[in-house]
Amino acid sequence: MPREEKRVFFNYSETYNAIYSLCNKKGLEKPPTGTVQSINHDKKTDTYSLSFIDPIDSSTKNANYKTDFIAAALLLSCMGSGIPISKRAQKSVYIEDEYTILLAEQ
Repeated sequence: MPREEKRVFFNYSETYNAIYSLCNKKGLEKPPTGTVQSINHDKKTDTYSLSFIDPIDSSTKNANYKTDFIAAALLLSCMGSGIPISKRAQKSVYIEDEYTILLAEQ
């Protein structure tokens, strides 16, 4: 049987917007304001750490999110942008270069 694989690439700004939107929708604390400098994945705790630079005072702030939360935020962004992702697809998230990638395999 044929298999389908879809990769949706999000730059750091789009990743930030996706996380911000999901936090806003769920009434959770929003990520710090600023520009995302880096995103790192800790496989032991299954969390992503986002490092932000505040544009006002150039300070660095961090925020941590579980992989499931990042995947949900990216999926919500895809739905809002009209990018179809199958509900039955197995979804995962990974970082490559300057992109956060939502992988959907079916």
